[in-house]
Amino acid sequence: MKRPLAYITAPWSKNPHENAASAASYCRQVYDAGYSPVCPVLFLPLFLKDEIPQEHKDGIDIARDYLRRSHVLVVCGREYSGHSYMDLNRFAEDTRHMIIFDTLTADSPVGWKGERSRAFLTEEGYKKSLERQEQGHIRIVSHAKVRNGNLRYDRQDQLR
Repeated sequence: MKRPLAYITAPWSKNPHENAASAASYCRQVYDAGYSPVCPVLFLPLFLKDEIPQEHKDGIDIARDYLRRSHVLVVCGREYSGHSYMDLNRFAEDTRHMIIFDTLTADSPVGWKGERSRAFLTEEGYKKSLERQEQGHIRIVSHAKVRNGNLRYDRQDQLR
């Protein structure tokens, strides 16, 4: 029986051993559900060196190719509302910021009160988010600058 491809993604930590264990567990669950799991984070680090810029870019291109071929996208793990960690918006040419924010008011133009969300934003979108924070609608709890999908967090201890 030919199984449809399922692309697996999740919010990965800095610990590669935890990532591999989590990815394998997610892949098993997807396999048990009748799909052929494809999880680039599980196999790309075996032969690509992410710290080499060209290999990092090649890894993104390979992952995108698998995503295009997959029948479903499966986002696993603890996740925020809004964009997923590996959301395609992260890799858009005009994306410059990633924020994780809490929605503080019921009349907020983004999110539901009490909800934590992630968003990949353009410069204009980030300015609007700062305005919403000034107005008391949201509280930004984490920020990273984004270039070509690479995240540069303001501080090491920020939420990912």
